[in-house]
Amino acid sequence: MLVTTTQALWYIDLPSRTAWQIERGNGVYYGIACSRDSIFVAARRAEYGSDRKVQKGVIQCYNNELELVRTLEPPFPLRDLHQIDWFDNKLWVCATYDDLVAVWDGRR
Repeated sequence: MLVTTTQALWYIDLPSRTAWQIERGNGVYYGIACSRDSIFVAARRAEYGSDRKVQKGVIQCYNNELELVRTLEPPFPLRDLHQIDWFDNKLWVCATYDDLVAVWDGRR
């Protein structure tokens, strides 16, 4: 199981009751979505409680072996990332500060 927290992305193995930190250092992690061959993780690149006006969040893209393969950084700010979802071969990203839903076409 993958979980995001205010400081990190974690893999939790429930049967063994152990956890591994996959990534930290990109501020608040808020949202996970999966396609057939990718795992997408929203990272605000800002600490919890920081000024949302200056946030420029990113989407970290991992393969199924949990190796970081790409970072999606749009030409506009993703501020107050709140939820992401994979649907119809597209990544849907909710950034509440700007009442924005950004869509990335995963086929391109």
